[in-house]
Amino acid sequence: QNLTKENGITPADPFDFGAGHAVPNKATNPGLTYDINNLDYFAFLCGVGNRAFVLSASGYSCDAFEAANYDTDPSQLNLPSLAIGELSGTETLYREVTDVSGSASVYTATIEAPAGVDVTLVGGNSMSVPANGKAAYGLTFKPNQSAVIGQWVFGAITWSDGAHTVRSPIAVRVVPPKLIDAPA
Repeated sequence: QNLTKENGITPADPFDFGAGHAVPNKATNPGLTYDINNLDYFAFLCGVGNRAFVLSASGYSCDAFEAANYDTDPSQLNLPSLAIGELSGTETLYREVTDVSGSASVYTATIEAPAGVDVTLVGGNSMSVPANGKAAYGLTFKPNQSAVIGQWVFGAITWSDGAHTVRSPIAVRVVPPKLIDAPA
């Protein structure tokens, strides 16, 4: 993709162009989707510190979302893209997909790991998805010796069943591990 940032010189990155180009005809039968609802977004807002907004918009407190086992870690929001803003050790992100093709399929994953980050798929590189059903997967991220501290790096996971291809972009920023956790 011969795209540049707004200055017209610097090459664009996935933060600029997202997951890529949409192909409208293929979008009518994507194979898999990532379901999400308003309550998931409110739990996400709790995780990024917008506690007052959640109460006023949803009528529920962040404590109520946490008590109901909603995950408030922003990286765990069930979006097709996967991002970790501060990877200092090993972290696993989970996603749940829903079949919308109407037929059971076995999807195989191909991973393009971001530079300096080891990425492994929890449970192997294939996933069985029942017709109109759901399946979950996890990706474990760990910085390796070539990681560049403080720089965003990009990759992707692509699921394919031979008829459908579902690509999810990955963005990771490695940070130094915390050696001491002390109050401010």
